[in-house]
Amino acid sequence: MPLYVPPHFRSADPALAERLMREYEFATLVCGDGPWITHLPLVLDADGRRLRGHVAKANGQASFLDGGRATAVFNGPHAYVSPTWYEESPAVPTWNYAVVHATGPTRLLDTDESFAHLDEVLRRYEGVGAETYPDGWLRDKLGGIFAFELEIEECAAKFKMSQNKSTTDHQRVVRMLKERSTTDDLAVAAWMEERGKEDGTWRT
Repeated sequence: MPLYVPPHFRSADPALAERLMREYEFATLVCGDGPWITHLPLVLDADGRRLRGHVAKANGQASFLDGGRATAVFNGPHAYVSPTWYEESPAVPTWNYAVVHATGPTRLLDTDESFAHLDEVLRRYEGVGAETYPDGWLRDKLGGIFAFELEIEECAAKFKMSQNKSTTDHQRVVRMLKERSTTDDLAVAAWMEERGKEDGTWRT
């Protein structure tokens, strides 16, 4: 499932893709015939090479997660960009956004690995682990899920952040996003500022 990425929106920095996967963990998992699509949190391991998650046993997608291949789609911040914000005129409207596609083989986790996965999820989002539950209660929950791992073999990142515009237009878009100031507007503006076009270049 290739991702269309024009050269000016491509990032050569693997750390940037890894950062987006960690900051925007609620992903879309695509695999199998049809295809099957599930929306779920996926946790990237410490070395940035594997994703772990779980689906309900009743989810038909589970049958494709043991030895099959899957793509996890991570959507970062996104925002509408009005053509009236550009110095040049006429211009067309567009959308700025960041997205990562992580693709690779999958496998189902064994019981101990599945339990460790649930414990990790709890610690990540609740700050406490399995020890806070009655003995055996969390392990009983494993009967209703399939936990799995996706080994990342291919990672495509697209950061469409007005890199194809002039430095002046890039800065105007940042300013207008801040003025409109929705949550996503501010997040996109922050990514644009951080990667920069103050010197006329986009840092990849």
